[in-house]
Amino acid sequence: MTEGTKTALIIGGTRGIGGRIAYRLLQEGYQVVITGTAPPTNPALIANGWEQLQLHRPDLRSAITEFVNGLPEIDTLVYAAGFHQGKPLDQLTDDALGHMEDVGLTAPIAFIRDLLRRQGRISQVVYLTSTSQWTPRPHEAPCTAVKSGLAMFARSMAADGRIGQSIIIAPSATWTNFWIGVEDKDPAEMMAEERAGDLCVIIMSLRDHFVFAVPSRFDDNYRLLERYMTLALYLDGRQESV
Repeated sequence: MTEGTKTALIIGGTRGIGGRIAYRLLQEGYQVVITGTAPPTNPALIANGWEQLQLHRPDLRSAITEFVNGLPEIDTLVYAAGFHQGKPLDQLTDDALGHMEDVGLTAPIAFIRDLLRRQGRISQVVYLTSTSQWTPRPHEAPCTAVKSGLAMFARSMAADGRIGQSIIIAPSATWTNFWIGVEDKDPAEMMAEERAGDLCVIIMSLRDHFVFAVPSRFDDNYRLLERYMTLALYLDGRQESV
């Protein structure tokens, strides 16, 4: 690693949108630390190496603390992990509920807590949420609760002063493995996860203190950036709009 190289930690970075972000950051010269539960398929990510880290486990907080303590200083944290169960609430098991809560809320909070304890500041944190954070969905009620909770946590931490830039990205209608086997989801009508990842990297290049962005398959890059600037939340008192 050359002097001045930035280091990114991507949780959920072996596949999906997180995997695409990891690949793009490697192309841009970042040192990238990747975690996931399944091995990557992208040759560049395989060559980079990855860490298997389960985020639904009884010792979750202590496991994250141990993992963070072994890291180099992290400039950018991308939290791209998720677990989705699209069923009515009374059909969900205790384990399914706990899995969504651990992966979607407990783990990102623990990662940021431990990174702040270890290094005092994080230059950039990117949270991949979902449009479920504000759209009521009867078969996704716990998921909507987790996603909206993560978004509010992100916004609160942006006001903390120790995170240089906080970005919430809520991809709209993106095809991922979550939707395999779901009858009303057609990949032809949704944004490919590779494009969603590419758009996330564009958003990460913005320099606002707090950015809230909703990538859509209908935006080209130019209009996309205009839209993001409109949706940016400036917490320094200049502007706050959604």
